[in-house]
Amino acid sequence: MNVHVGKHTELTGEDPREEPQERDLTATDVVFGHPVYRALGWVSITNPGPRTHDLAIDLLRRAHQDAARRWARKR
Repeated sequence: MNVHVGKHTELTGEDPREEPQERDLTATDVVFGHPVYRALGWVSITNPGPRTHDLAIDLLRRAHQDAARRWARKR
């Protein structure tokens, strides 16, 4: 799952503008900065499971609310 979260560094513990740490991109149920779009505020969760399920739902809700606000401003 890939979702835009903005510049929330508390999710990954990393500054999205700095070089990413080495990590296993196939790890499941873990939140990490998107391999390509992390500097633009995107995170990835590969196969959300028990550890990340609630967070994943919350992130999707927030992303949807942000998109709805942007759409409403453009109207």
